[in-house]
Amino acid sequence: MVYDVVVVGAGAAGLLAAMELSKKTRLSILLIEQVKRLHDSRNVSNGWFGGSAKSDVRIFDDVGFGGQIQTAKLFRSFVSHLKAHMTGSPRQVKHRLGKRDLKAMSDLGFQVFEPNTYIISSDKMIQIESSVQKQLQTKIDIKSNCRVEKIDKVRGEFHLYTADNNVFLAKKCILALGRGGASWTSSALQSLKIDCNSDSYELGIRLEFPEKVVAPLTSSNFRVSFGDYRTSVITRRGTVEMENVDEVKTSNIRVVSGKLTHSASVCLLKKFKSKDPLKEVLRLVKIANVLADEQLLREPVSKWISGTSILSPVPEYASLKDGLEKFFTLFPAAKKRTMVYAPEARLNTVKFKLSKDMESNIGGLYIVGDMSGHTSSFAQAGCSGIVAARHVMKNISRIKTNGRRK
Repeated sequence: MVYDVVVVGAGAAGLLAAMELSKKTRLSILLIEQVKRLHDSRNVSNGWFGGSAKSDVRIFDDVGFGGQIQTAKLFRSFVSHLKAHMTGSPRQVKHRLGKRDLKAMSDLGFQVFEPNTYIISSDKMIQIESSVQKQLQTKIDIKSNCRVEKIDKVRGEFHLYTADNNVFLAKKCILALGRGGASWTSSALQSLKIDCNSDSYELGIRLEFPEKVVAPLTSSNFRVSFGDYRTSVITRRGTVEMENVDEVKTSNIRVVSGKLTHSASVCLLKKFKSKDPLKEVLRLVKIANVLADEQLLREPVSKWISGTSILSPVPEYASLKDGLEKFFTLFPAAKKRTMVYAPEARLNTVKFKLSKDMESNIGGLYIVGDMSGHTSSFAQAGCSGIVAARHVMKNISRIKTNGRRK
């Protein structure tokens, strides 16, 4: 059987693509996911909706925050897909930073990014993922516990070879493998010669400190940048968890409704220039993994400030000290009360050269979500999946209308 479309990856980008495609029920669609159980969230990075599964999710209604794919119209489509599978609507966060806070941060040399923010609780995410799975199972084929090892294009059709020795054929292919996808492409897509460019990577650490440190602020839905550094949006009342991304381990954060903690968390990331960024960032992450005995490294921040961290002999990690010192001018009360988790790595270092419809130079092959190098947020990733799906539906050679081939 030759599928009209195969979607690889059941994270936000892949699922939104599948949901959009399934509107055209006459299309033959296959969704492939490598995890065994689509509802299994024991690994924060795996499962239905990926790292956003069973966690409070923040979606940012801001063109340009976390990518350049999202538009106001696309965002509305993205939200409507989610609302169709939940009771109620995402909750808008109305509190914003005050003018005094913004001025103080600016005076300290920080550039502040504060998007319009909506929150979907973990309870609603569980509801959404369950409803989406039930609906898609009636409209498309789904194969879990299936890892795609290689993709070729032969006489206009994509051949997807899996680890269990199956081969799936497709007219169009949408790849949505998340942050680990860039590493996967180096072996799986060798024969396709996809155009990309990359000259830098981000490496960092995750900071955890008492929530009361940020309590004086009227909002924590912002991130800052300064020099080669930037932070993630601050997360309140979350727990730091280990995330398996392909063959390496990095950190992530999970917030579960009703599970109260007294900690806040933020990533501190530094941008490094490199001729081979993917190879370099993987090397540095593996060093941290080995030294931490394949767990997350957890140390008091004093070791990083004093240069006595187990990672201090590694120049790239040692250089994060300057960023830490600067960050603590923003939150001085956190300086002696912060735990550091390492590594925090952004593995979507490869930026594929894609059309505005997310299509690569290989006709019919689309790359969406964080894997593409063009998104870094739940909403932007989801919107990229919708964009690709719409282009597929517009151009696929076997769309059937009213029982006839178009």
